[in-house]
Amino acid sequence: MRARVRKLVIGVALAVAFTLLVLQPFLLPINAQTTTTLPSSSGTSVVESKGWAIKPKLANGTVTINAPPEVIVTINNTQAIATPTPFDQFINISLQQVENALGTDVGSYLWSQAESHDFLNVIFVNTSSGEPLYAWVQNFTPNWVAVWVKLPNGVPARGAVNITLEFTNASQYPYTGLAPYLTSTYGQYDNGQYVFPIYYNFSGTSLPQGLVFTVLSNPSGASGSYSVSNSLNITNINGADFWDNDFMISLVYINKTFNFTATPLLFEAIITGIGGSVQIWSKAGLVYMNSIND
Repeated sequence: MRARVRKLVIGVALAVAFTLLVLQPFLLPINAQTTTTLPSSSGTSVVESKGWAIKPKLANGTVTINAPPEVIVTINNTQAIATPTPFDQFINISLQQVENALGTDVGSYLWSQAESHDFLNVIFVNTSSGEPLYAWVQNFTPNWVAVWVKLPNGVPARGAVNITLEFTNASQYPYTGLAPYLTSTYGQYDNGQYVFPIYYNFSGTSLPQGLVFTVLSNPSGASGSYSVSNSLNITNINGADFWDNDFMISLVYINKTFNFTATPLLFEAIITGIGGSVQIWSKAGLVYMNSIND
């Protein structure tokens, strides 16, 4: 019997492949984290944060362009309590917003240049101190870029934080990085470990330190396996034998206790596929458990 603790479980009912697991500080309700879903050209979806503003707006048809060109993103917290520190803010910036801020010609040119660099040539900095901030590009299209920005000091209660997005002529890695699946060489410019408090992209062939594989079933006797190859693949070997019993699950869990009251966290995993001989009964995802035992 293992110790009774709260753990995060990556579970599967038959067979599943994960590309990465991300945990980021999260606190609700906060306007900066109000979300909606936008369609993408790849047929997937991207979440857009709503409670932030981009400036300066174009005034009288002109705007002063700094060197390097930049726009300011204001993140507002309307809560009576501060966000956790550090805090990961999700922002979706569109081509239209950049054109509105810098003018159509300049904004379009800078956006095209950034897209050709996979947005590695942009950098976020603290507007007040000029301190560079770590940012992780989750996805992008010709019309928008979705990025997580790490705010070392969070956002104060009923306050705001200004961060500046600068367009440069050189790569800003490792301050600006890409999700591992956005490069032809898996994880080539992945900086998720600098952005999120806990991060796994399952590169290589070994299970990352701190993760443990096990199989649970009732009745006992189930078996499963896992493999790592720029993704995590979990398989129930004899899952079909347990379909009419209480449960059967092969899982990988984070061998760590979490205090969600003190540090709220948002857990995310990207699942690339579910397979098996009985796919109709297959389930995959993240599970919160107080203990790991049959």
